[in-house]
Amino acid sequence: MVSEKRSKDYTICSGSFRDPAGRVFDDGERIVRSVLVSYGDTWDNIVATGLFDTLLAKRFIPSFHEIEPLESSPPPT
Repeated sequence: MVSEKRSKDYTICSGSFRDPAGRVFDDGERIVRSVLVSYGDTWDNIVATGLFDTLLAKRFIPSFHEIEPLESSPPPT
């Protein structure tokens, strides 16, 4: 995981309500997607399969990286 600047002001992105595993937030400088604790094991399992690497190589999904949990978590959903 990569440490990044921490921010406390988040806006939930309007299309985020359709995401059952988390939410997408904008802090004015970057877009951050949270993964709900209840989906954490599923996320880890998907990452371990190499699926994201395949999708990234084919440019089916945008590049991303994981960051440490934010000191001030985005608002609960």
